[in-house]
Amino acid sequence: MLCFIARKFDFHSMDLELFTYYLCNVSPSLNMSNCQALESVWANPFEIFIDVTGQTPSNEVPPEWVIHLVRNLPRSRMENCAVVYHYNINTSYRRQLRTIFREVQAGGFDIEGRSRCLRGLDDIEQYIELSNCTLSDATGIHPLGHS
Repeated sequence: MLCFIARKFDFHSMDLELFTYYLCNVSPSLNMSNCQALESVWANPFEIFIDVTGQTPSNEVPPEWVIHLVRNLPRSRMENCAVVYHYNINTSYRRQLRTIFREVQAGGFDIEGRSRCLRGLDDIEQYIELSNCTLSDATGIHPLGHS
């Protein structure tokens, strides 16, 4: 499972092309203790968990950013995405999701059908067995995020 905590990213100052390149090309060759190579993730069905708790205009995910990312990732990687969990969404994020779903679907990929909007631990537990969730010793803050 890939986890993104939106409040830890400054999407307005990140270079989208560099991030996309990183996801596609650099991450599999990294030999860093706090970064697990994504190649093993991409090769198998995977899930994405996006926590938008505390989303503000300064860390809001621009829809164009997500649309560009999905359209530029290799199709085989996107097809292996089994489900996308959106946690603690607010009204602004829900509007963004509608735009993202529509634009990505126009590009031939149905992310809406793979998405689940969750609020609270009860919703999470419907899909994820929390007692089985652990973080590996290599888990750390991603070098592209900020703290």
